[in-house]
Amino acid sequence: MLCVLGAAQETVADRLVEWERLDSLGAVRALRDLVLDGCRVREGRVLPTNSYWERDRITYREVVDWLNDGPALAAVTAAFDRADEPELLELLAETYSALDLR
Repeated sequence: MLCVLGAAQETVADRLVEWERLDSLGAVRALRDLVLDGCRVREGRVLPTNSYWERDRITYREVVDWLNDGPALAAVTAAFDRADEPELLELLAETYSALDLR
């Protein structure tokens, strides 16, 4: 869905900020699925692999920067502090491991 929004809108920055709240199991699962199933690491960066992304659009760059420059990882870290359900903690751990490329 993020790819569709990226093609249809001039910016997805507001959507990414909203997603950073990770305020539901669904939001965490969607981020985990994007990072683990919809991205690959290339040259030390997490990059979306959906072939419908127009890589020259600002929206693609917004998503790449969000995934790699700290906001997504900070959101996962903050969600860890609030989480107490085993399933949620597992999803967060998988996501954190995939985003933390240090």
